[in-house]
Amino acid sequence: DVTDDEASLVTILDDGESGFAQSGFSEQNNAQVAAAYDGDNHNMQGGSGTATWTFTGLDDGEYQVAATWAHKYNNKYNTLDAPFSIANGGGTVLATNVVDQSNAPDDFTYGGYGWDALGTVNITGGSLIVTLGAGSSSSKYTIADAIRIERVGDAAPGWDAGQQIAVIAETDLDEVSGLTVSRDQADVFWMHNDSGDDAKIYAVNTAGQRVGTYELSGVSAVDWEDIAIGPGADGQPDNIFIGDFGDNGRVRPSIRIYRLPEPNIDPGAGGGTVVTSDYDTLILQYPGGVAYDCETIFIDPIDEYIYLVTKDWDGENLAHLYRTPMNQAGGSTATLELVGSIAMAGQITGGDIMPDGSGMILRQYDRAFYWNRYTNESVFSALSRTANEVTLVSEPKGEAIGFSASGRSFYTTSEGINQSIYYYAEHATASIVRNTSIDLEIAADSVTTFGVDNDPEQGFASSNSLTLSDKELADSCFRDY
Repeated sequence: DVTDDEASLVTILDDGESGFAQSGFSEQNNAQVAAAYDGDNHNMQGGSGTATWTFTGLDDGEYQVAATWAHKYNNKYNTLDAPFSIANGGGTVLATNVVDQSNAPDDFTYGGYGWDALGTVNITGGSLIVTLGAGSSSSKYTIADAIRIERVGDAAPGWDAGQQIAVIAETDLDEVSGLTVSRDQADVFWMHNDSGDDAKIYAVNTAGQRVGTYELSGVSAVDWEDIAIGPGADGQPDNIFIGDFGDNGRVRPSIRIYRLPEPNIDPGAGGGTVVTSDYDTLILQYPGGVAYDCETIFIDPIDEYIYLVTKDWDGENLAHLYRTPMNQAGGSTATLELVGSIAMAGQITGGDIMPDGSGMILRQYDRAFYWNRYTNESVFSALSRTANEVTLVSEPKGEAIGFSASGRSFYTTSEGINQSIYYYAEHATASIVRNTSIDLEIAADSVTTFGVDNDPEQGFASSNSLTLSDKELADSCFRDY
């Protein structure tokens, strides 16, 4: 049954209604199409026409788009490849799908009709346009019936252009391939080098200065590629997870993930090296005897799994998603679970999940892709939807990316000596900064620390008062908002 709340999120536009337009199609409303939505549809045999359904007055959000059509006689006369596209009001195509109309639509049922999902898209600006072209066969019919849209979540955030916040001063960090942001300690990034370094992770502050180094005793770093933070077991402090899973030649019989409690950084300790044996080694194999290169790890705080995303060297245009429990016992060998494969052109070089699990980002060398994740939605389901592309600042060899403690911003950096750290804020954050002046009365010679949503932030010292109206100053203040 559909509740009033559910119904308010669903709009169905039938052929022949206002908002539907066509060229080259013919209306059909006889007994042969009694199973069509409201008993009629439009069809076209061969031809080169189009049908469009235009939805207007929509709230910003992510919309699931689906189609239905008549299925009498198992649709043996219908096209095998009806080409649908979904665009915003400006005409930008957000998703495409080719549908076999010789079979009844059966992804889900709504209102007594079967529907096939065409895609889920992010809409801002109030309009969504679905277009149907002709199938490839000149003898078969392309069917234009009803389109259903459902607002399934808020609009995915947009991200401001990246801003340089620091240059990594530590010359030992000359091939950074992994970055994660501490959620419990203000002003701390965790980084590591690619292959060739010792088994070390480095704590770096937002000024680009090294404030701590931790070396895993007895570990040989074969090909460390990414680093992540996840919740500790049973309410314990966060853990750091280091992925030794690089394998350009795809020959390693097993890979390693190192799990250790996040060290507490003493900013006044000078950044010296601490050797630790307080870690677990997770030994993992891919199922079926295959091997993959991998450069992405993130920990889902909701289902408590470690997720790995493979890097495509074979032109498959796929990224394979594997997982293993985050609290898996160390020392023994376990087989990863293949969750599914994501259509993705290009190579994934890093990724992260928001601290609350509500969004994910994957990057390539020159761009990134962001997905909202809805309540009770799996990681794979979210990643299977159409991504929102994010433009990244050009970097020499960008592989590292990580969300801030709030999830309202993210950071990137690149391999190479003295590379920049770039900061990307949500559009909403930036609009607050750009359009707001904040007056703070501060006692003489005092330091005031403040934050938003319990995120620890940087403090400012002033002798009298401080007005944050300059964007650069405001951005530094709200860096993790």
